[in-house]
Amino acid sequence: MNMSHGKCHACGDNGYFVECKDVKSDTEPVKVVHEEVIGLITTSEDPELSKVRRRGWYLASRCTVHVCNSRDMFVDYHPWTGHEVVLDNNEHVNVEGIGSVVLRFTTGKILTLSNVFHIPAIRKCLMSVGKLTDTGFKILLWSGGAIVEKNNEVVGRGYIEDGLFRLSITKFDNEPAKVVHNEVIGLITDEDPVLSKMRRRGWYLASRCTVHVCNSRDMFVDYHPWSGHEVILDNDEHADVAGIGSVVLRFTTGKVLTLSNVFHIPAIRKCLVSVGKLTGIGFKVTLWSGGATIEKNHEIVGKGFIEGGLFRLSIIKPDTEPTKAVQNEVIGLANDDHADVTGIGTVVLPLSTGNVLTLPNVIHTPAINKNLLSIGQLAYTGVSTVFWSEGVTIEKNHEILGKGYKKGGLYLMSTHAWE
Repeated sequence: MNMSHGKCHACGDNGYFVECKDVKSDTEPVKVVHEEVIGLITTSEDPELSKVRRRGWYLASRCTVHVCNSRDMFVDYHPWTGHEVVLDNNEHVNVEGIGSVVLRFTTGKILTLSNVFHIPAIRKCLMSVGKLTDTGFKILLWSGGAIVEKNNEVVGRGYIEDGLFRLSITKFDNEPAKVVHNEVIGLITDEDPVLSKMRRRGWYLASRCTVHVCNSRDMFVDYHPWSGHEVILDNDEHADVAGIGSVVLRFTTGKVLTLSNVFHIPAIRKCLVSVGKLTGIGFKVTLWSGGATIEKNHEIVGKGFIEGGLFRLSIIKPDTEPTKAVQNEVIGLANDDHADVTGIGTVVLPLSTGNVLTLPNVIHTPAINKNLLSIGQLAYTGVSTVFWSEGVTIEKNHEILGKGYKKGGLYLMSTHAWE
């Protein structure tokens, strides 16, 4: 029988009856969906900063599984096909494999993480607090950083980075050697994290910097990306230099200052103008109780004012700045999702211990399906958080304020119902 002039029953095209391109195979595999919670996914973070922090390891109290985004960190690995997890906003992300990762802390101790999910789509490597406490570890989080203990012995430490607890890990053996620039970057520390985010695009005079520093790629008028370059900060931390270029600053005086050879360091919280670099090319910088002036040939080029003990330059807002206020906070949503903030205010939380916890500057985000306590914000106000196998406590001045319990790999605070 001649089938060349027949009509397909599925798509209506002439010329064939079987193996139509529009017929979905009944044998198409169904994906295995793992019922794990992947929290601590950042939204509205500078993409350059995300790249820099991609290989960092962060403590995650809202993760029920360890997560690594880089295949080369695994010491043993089993590839998976057709596996995925569902994020808080119902987005599906592929799990490419599972295996073990060995972390070497700066304390000299080694921690081996088993059954680590390899999820390339996740921007940060996440260490599940729940998984650690299940195996006998104790986690202490407070304003000074983080401690991972076992049998009363410190295994590893961490520090606060934009409200997150990043572990102090030594470089992996297979990471390429970096070019280390012998520049001095004067750190500005002990500032309210909320203020830091608000002031991130401001420019400050820095007498302890030997190079100009900018944290935002979009401020550069010419730019040369770098790979494998870094500087060492005052606290011996390494910060990646993502590129170098020129930045044009327009002062409120109407004058323009072009900064050359500016380092692009996304991890730096403020943009810094090196006083030494300015005076080296003939500028005069005057700092006094009323503010700051930058002069050349007896003519004022720019002025500044005191803000939190620092000298901030009076700069006209760049044309590239967005008009919408985007809060660079860490929320349990998928990468790059935007969630409307409908308000901000104070919440009084009645705890089951009889104590009351007042939370200021709480962001109202209706799209979030859980009420979330920021451990970083608690730490900033002197409240420490202790996780262990049976639950969690929040403490201040060695007094227990509240307690919580473990449910589904997450930690829920024990509260009284609101009246």
